[in-house]
Amino acid sequence: MAATKYSGVIYAPLILVVILVPHLARGLLLRDDLWCKRDLVHLVYLMTAAIAVASPWYLRNVILWSNPIYPAEVEVLGITLFEGPMRRETLAETTLGWRIGPLIASVWHFFAAFGWLIPFFALGAMYAALSTLRTVRGSRLLQAAIGILACLLFVAFLHQPYNKPSFGPGYNMRYLLPWFALSLVATVGFIRNKLAAGLVMGVLAAATFVSISQWTRFWWVILVCAALAFVITKVVKKTIWNPLPQTAPVLWGTRAVVLVAVLTFGIAVDNQQKAMSYTDSPSSRGWGDVCNFVHHSISEERILVTGDARFFPIYGNHFGNSVTFLRGRHSALEVLNASRESDATMIVAFVPIAKRSGLTEYDFGESVGSALLREFPSQVEVVFQSKGAFVLKLVPYSGSFQLLKLGD
Repeated sequence: MAATKYSGVIYAPLILVVILVPHLARGLLLRDDLWCKRDLVHLVYLMTAAIAVASPWYLRNVILWSNPIYPAEVEVLGITLFEGPMRRETLAETTLGWRIGPLIASVWHFFAAFGWLIPFFALGAMYAALSTLRTVRGSRLLQAAIGILACLLFVAFLHQPYNKPSFGPGYNMRYLLPWFALSLVATVGFIRNKLAAGLVMGVLAAATFVSISQWTRFWWVILVCAALAFVITKVVKKTIWNPLPQTAPVLWGTRAVVLVAVLTFGIAVDNQQKAMSYTDSPSSRGWGDVCNFVHHSISEERILVTGDARFFPIYGNHFGNSVTFLRGRHSALEVLNASRESDATMIVAFVPIAKRSGLTEYDFGESVGSALLREFPSQVEVVFQSKGAFVLKLVPYSGSFQLLKLGD
């Protein structure tokens, strides 16, 4: 998530810091140099794995758009460090921050998403976090760290864009899945009965697997990786740091199998990406057809997008298109002037949402593409259209740019 969704970048450092600190603290309290060194090795492995997974995505964004967390704009002390179409004021409109009133008003979303025991788990995480004030010894330190991390993840959620409640829990509660999982783990830590604790963790693992399998067709790869992870932690755990000669083949054989599983997963995902087909959802009309056309048929164009912020497919199959997003409702004249001002060669005019009356119930307005064809037939040409959404080609103009006026 941290690598593929710009709003998730805060979660990775939170996890690294909060998990590392209690381990180092325990080593210092016990004055165990070997413990500290081992944890440093753990940290190196953890950071290496995180960088290996995330860096290709950030590097791609830097190469294509000179912004590692594109499309978000990054501004510090009034200075824009990285430009992007998702501007700071736009993101602020969609973010709760410390204004938790809407979240309280939609408290039933928590129960719908996580079940009726969610207050119990939330309080368990907070109790685990507060337990650091009582003791800093033994396994309770790690349990407290998990509780603290759960609380920090909730705070991170409050400041994540697009987290305001909507008609149903699916819109923003998905961002609280890390908080819920760690809250459950922190609460289960207080259960002294090993059978009960194992049962709860088993249910959590099964629910996680079912959830992941619903999001991807490659559930079997996830199952294989999970089984291999279990083998590594249980069977060859003692050989990880000081492998003996006779156990080295087992260790390297396990690593080879894991590598093959990861590569298989990557190839499968790449094949799925190449065959990707976009479809309309209840919140769109003609969006899927237009995205399929542009993504697979248009390249090396400068495109102005209006009517729908879900414009990533417009970049094309090899990210060859340059995209400018025009937020809000605008007249045909304003859109045409914006396209000329941004030196666009094409306009993608999606059908805007006029009103939302339910979880999957939408009323749509008219795409500005229709108005452009009516008012400026000599300035634009239809390349593709579907269900009121348009791909328009701008007629080349000569000379320096001047704002057009109605009637030109």
